[in-house]
Amino acid sequence: MRAGFVDLLAHWPLVSACTPAERRAIARAADYIHVPAGVVVSTRNMRLDPVVIVAHGELCVIGREGVTIVRDGAVLGAAEVLANRARAGQVVTTTDADLVLIEPRRLLPLLERCPNLAVALLRTFAQESLAASA
Repeated sequence: MRAGFVDLLAHWPLVSACTPAERRAIARAADYIHVPAGVVVSTRNMRLDPVVIVAHGELCVIGREGVTIVRDGAVLGAAEVLANRARAGQVVTTTDADLVLIEPRRLLPLLERCPNLAVALLRTFAQESLAASA
């Protein structure tokens, strides 16, 4: 599955600019899982919840501000890991979903080894921040 996983990574916007070596590093550091609808992927106030990248499917984020639906390409939990904060909401699959999970302890070393991933993640954060302020 790892070889196929590396090939899949090349098609995701967050990883598409990464070099083949970076994609291999991501595949080594991450887990690719299929999760049926209705499963709690992470819970609020947990520091050890993984960073979640939605490969395919739809997830529901239940937080203090309400409910947000996220789809393919969304990244959840990376900002909390980088800021050393607990997750603010609960994440549940609303459809069957294919997810990439990165353990918090692996995120920073992965970003250091994969500068193109780091830049793509920063762009994602910037777009989300601008969209929220509009």
